[in-house]
Amino acid sequence: MTQSNGLLVQRLDREFKSQRRGWGLQSPDLRTRTAGYELLSQVYGVAPTDTTGEVRRKAIAAVRRLAADFPMEMRLAVEYALAISAEAQWRTLSEREHSLSRALQCSARTARRRVGDAFRRLAEEAAVEYQRAADQTRSPLGSEDGWAVRSLESLLRLESAPEVTETRCIVALRPGLHRIVTRFTLARLVDGASSAPAIRAEVQYGATIRGPVRREGEGHFLHVLELPRELSVGEHHEYSITYRIPEGYVIRPYYAFVPLVACDAFRLRVRFGTGRPPSRVRRFHGVVSRLLHDSDIPGEPLELDAASEVALAFDRIRAGFAYGIAWQPAAGDERFDLGPDHGPR
Repeated sequence: MTQSNGLLVQRLDREFKSQRRGWGLQSPDLRTRTAGYELLSQVYGVAPTDTTGEVRRKAIAAVRRLAADFPMEMRLAVEYALAISAEAQWRTLSEREHSLSRALQCSARTARRRVGDAFRRLAEEAAVEYQRAADQTRSPLGSEDGWAVRSLESLLRLESAPEVTETRCIVALRPGLHRIVTRFTLARLVDGASSAPAIRAEVQYGATIRGPVRREGEGHFLHVLELPRELSVGEHHEYSITYRIPEGYVIRPYYAFVPLVACDAFRLRVRFGTGRPPSRVRRFHGVVSRLLHDSDIPGEPLELDAASEVALAFDRIRAGFAYGIAWQPAAGDERFDLGPDHGPR
């Protein structure tokens, strides 16, 4: 850890400590208390126009995201100290620490030590996230970080040529965010084909495609999206984009969302069409991305409705893991490839 990062962790630790006082994140004056801390405001994604309720919701979501991989005792220590847990709605930190000691079956002194340890790690996680967003301000594009996804809604239509519409609600993690990058990955070319046109992308609303598509390898496509205006820290914005897959590609029989930035919720609807419904459909949640190469991705079985559709919802999403749907194509459906190549992501 560099000295500058060490100082950042110390400052965040002090700011988090201030949030533990009194009613914690249940404090009636939470908005005022948070506004005085620049680092926490950015970590929480708070906007100047947010109400106290909105600040509370964002703060709780951010803390839970940062502590998602903590050991259970550390997560409890964080939630009790900040009065997030329903079992710890006490007026003072001292009362909440005594409640924590009962939950952990330890002394109050040990509970206080658990709180201190947990918040030092929380500050370290927050410093990494804050530094990553700050580093992006020096990027020529400034677009692959510096923002998070509050929600993603995807509609995959497979009645004929595959088509995906993705609607994202994003939040700015740094000031002046005005450009982002979207990624879409396809499988291999049809056997014998030497090349194929780039994927066709059309923004439905909320952004403008800037410049030509950037192609990485055979089937990886990046689009730079210009937002209608610059976003301030914590400000939300929604856009929708449709990807149409040209002839010349076959795709793996799955749709996977593998987030590279934070995401709170993912909803997916797939319309297979009644002409060639799949013989088997599975839902996968949080699988390691290398399993997408397998011919049989592990998951829960699903039933299609009368319209040959399925709708799914995902939460507790972790960056770098895969979430989505896989299916067994109908016999003779040559649009899909059962080999080890990537599908749409």
